[in-house]
Amino acid sequence: MNQKQPNLLPLYLITLGSGLLAIPGALGTYFLIFATIDSFTKKFDSRVLLLPFAVIGYFLLFGYVWIALSKEFVKWFWLISMVFNLLITLAIGFFILTSIYRFFFSLDSLHSLIGFYLLFPIWTIFVTIASAKYAFLKPTTEDLHLP
Repeated sequence: MNQKQPNLLPLYLITLGSGLLAIPGALGTYFLIFATIDSFTKKFDSRVLLLPFAVIGYFLLFGYVWIALSKEFVKWFWLISMVFNLLITLAIGFFILTSIYRFFFSLDSLHSLIGFYLLFPIWTIFVTIASAKYAFLKPTTEDLHLP
């Protein structure tokens, strides 16, 4: 029996989008590494807690590239991707809510990057849903109809 290949368009979009996000993310990771080093020598900085997210994000990026090239779908990888992107979506959602709260209850201006803050959770929701789809992918078989 033949197995149908899954739709690879979401995988290619995830790989391309994650690669593009990794470019500015590299600068943020650079500063997180120095914040971590400073936390060991000086006072603890809470930004250090974000470093594991950056490292996991890069591992996932390399995993997306590996899967796009090999087309081998590994369930545990997609489950990790799904949970990671869900956590990122919840974190950025919390940040958006606190930004809106600060905007309405203090007359400070809302961050100028609000468009990014609103687009980023849409991206992470897409990756979460696509990861869930790939994690629970069950190859379908075609019925052979012989004459």
